[in-house]
Amino acid sequence: PEAALEQAKAMLEQETENLVQEKVDEAKKEGKYLSEHDVLNDLARSAADESRKEVSKMFYDEGKNCYVDGGDELQALKTEFQTLREASMSLRKKNDKIAKKLNVKNGGYITRSNALQEEILNNFALARNYEIEKSVFEMLSSFEVEGAEQRIDKLQAEITAWETEEAQLQKQYGDLLLEKKRLQARLKAKQT
Repeated sequence: PEAALEQAKAMLEQETENLVQEKVDEAKKEGKYLSEHDVLNDLARSAADESRKEVSKMFYDEGKNCYVDGGDELQALKTEFQTLREASMSLRKKNDKIAKKLNVKNGGYITRSNALQEEILNNFALARNYEIEKSVFEMLSSFEVEGAEQRIDKLQAEITAWETEEAQLQKQYGDLLLEKKRLQARLKAKQT
């Protein structure tokens, strides 16, 4: 069988060479081309254009795993659409499974992260509140220190005033006692 295949290949190559040579000879006779190379390039170009035209009329049918003719264009489009839909559904199912697995795997992390984030925000709010309270109490403390100093100065002044008044009253009391004793001594001296 391989020998027959090789023989068939050789025959096809020979036939192709004969056809190409005929085309080259015809083109040279018409005088369109200057060299054999130009003729071969033009033939290759026209063959490629024809091939593109034919292929553009065909569609790949994945269900049949082959190209189908343009006459079956509607059927080919339906088949392609159905194939794409099935592929899309398959990908969606795979993505959903992966998302579920990730959710199961990372769900604990997400829950813990949310809890920690809430705790951090609460702690930040508390710390901010404590800072405000601290600054208020420091301000009140400074006012209290100033007020205490003023009260101490005022009390000191009052104590000094009372001591002075007491000394004056003690002196007056002493003077009055002395006057009383003098008067009693006079009265006794008058009575005797």
